[in-house]
Amino acid sequence: MENLKNTKRFIYILLLFCIISIYSIIISTTNAASFSFKRKSINVYDTFDLKSIINESNNITSYSSSDNSIVSVNNNGIITGNKMGQATIYATDNTGNTINCLVSVGFFTGIDISTFNNNVNWDKVKKEGIDFVMIRSSYGWYDQYDAAAGKEYNFQYDAQLYNNIKGASDYGIPFGIYHYSYAQNTTQAALEAEYTINALRSTGNYANNISLPVAYDVEDSSWQGSLDKNTLTDIVITYCTKIKEAGYSPMIYANKNWFINHLDIDRLNALGYDFWYALWPNNPNFINQIKIGDTGIVPLIWQYTSDGYLDGANTNSGRLDMNIMYMKERVKIDFINDGIALTSKIIDKDGNISNLPTVSKSGYYFKGWQDQNGNIVSTSTLFSSNTTLTAIYEKIIPLENISLNITSNYLLKGNTLNLQVSYTPENTNVNKNIIWESSDNSIATVDNGNVLGISRGDVTITAKSKYNEQIIAKAKITIYEELQGDISNDGTVDITDAYLLLRSIVNSNDLELPAENLPNGDFNEDNIINITDAYYLLRFIVKNM
Repeated sequence: MENLKNTKRFIYILLLFCIISIYSIIISTTNAASFSFKRKSINVYDTFDLKSIINESNNITSYSSSDNSIVSVNNNGIITGNKMGQATIYATDNTGNTINCLVSVGFFTGIDISTFNNNVNWDKVKKEGIDFVMIRSSYGWYDQYDAAAGKEYNFQYDAQLYNNIKGASDYGIPFGIYHYSYAQNTTQAALEAEYTINALRSTGNYANNISLPVAYDVEDSSWQGSLDKNTLTDIVITYCTKIKEAGYSPMIYANKNWFINHLDIDRLNALGYDFWYALWPNNPNFINQIKIGDTGIVPLIWQYTSDGYLDGANTNSGRLDMNIMYMKERVKIDFINDGIALTSKIIDKDGNISNLPTVSKSGYYFKGWQDQNGNIVSTSTLFSSNTTLTAIYEKIIPLENISLNITSNYLLKGNTLNLQVSYTPENTNVNKNIIWESSDNSIATVDNGNVLGISRGDVTITAKSKYNEQIIAKAKITIYEELQGDISNDGTVDITDAYLLLRSIVNSNDLELPAENLPNGDFNEDNIINITDAYYLLRFIVKNM
């Protein structure tokens, strides 16, 4: 009897343990962390907080990356794009469960779909983390022969067009469309462009959500395989022109053979069209941007496989087309000041830096930011690769004094006089700009050292150093009007002028003065002022008394 009781007690305990265990599993499963999206795309040098797309993120205990050179992650779940490529981020929660997210750096991940993908489950596509989708809109065109045959205008619209554009719009997935071409001449190409636009607009307000290009799918061998390059290129240009005129961005879809052998891709590239390139290598390389053949042209979108798999969007064969769309390339500019890393700026490749950092060093003059090749850069410099810029300084040689080439002079009204500045020491490397001032602009003005006589009178021209406004130089300029013998510059010729002239001559060591030393003093016009001029002046005064 006692053994039976012990057995029952054991069964109860075992049953209770099982219930607790099952409950714990349910609770732990309910609270287990999971990613909201299976994929995430960021650009090189961008950061992103993974916690924002993890359910129960508080339960995460550790993060790791499959390739830190592509994308790294810190203990707080912040990922950083380090270079183009793909890597998987792993997050482990407190139950020991590990979840993962595929991170693309430098490009977006997308799909292209048509009626062959059946009814797309857009909720699943969104949760897969798809960044964009290209949707088939239509094929061929509609003409009078179709009308005569009693065909509906929309008979060549994709059967899933409305559902796909509505689904992408409802789930906030950016989309573009593509049209499959049969055109053999430019007239048919124009009809195809009109047909594409009408197909898109048949979806009503959803059509307004298109944010990616309208692509022209050119690859039909039976209809276009025998056309020469110029003819097919003209067809493509006609279509793209009509699409652009309608307010949409045109793009051309083709594989390598068609881009290289059937189309004049250089001509299309020169017109600024984007390209959607179909190339399906067994092992796609996402580390570097792909180029179309040996043209050097990078497509906007690369369709890298037709054997992709995505829950909710596969064709009946279980496959679908996968694409990537390149983001703008970035470059990193590092600034080094006096041997210490100052800051870094991330800019678009082949872009410029609008605001260069401001730095200083005591006792030194900042000359500018210099690259590895010794070039001083500016806000208009374009950067095509990662660059380190170093602050370049020169030891300051202070300015001690300035002087003018003229300290006093006479200037005829209406004429100009150039004042030049000398610096002490001559090899000073500070700001040599000068602030010019006139004591009376009604008598004379000064602009960058050029003095213009305005009216009779004396004026002081001041040169002031911008480096140190306490360092100045002055020149006294007398503006006179031409009146022979008017030594006093008062507008009349009288005995006062003769006295002033004689006194100036006597005070000169050689009794001769340059003609410019006195206004109107060179009475006999021989470019020298001496006793002869005084004699003629006295005769003139006596004669006119």
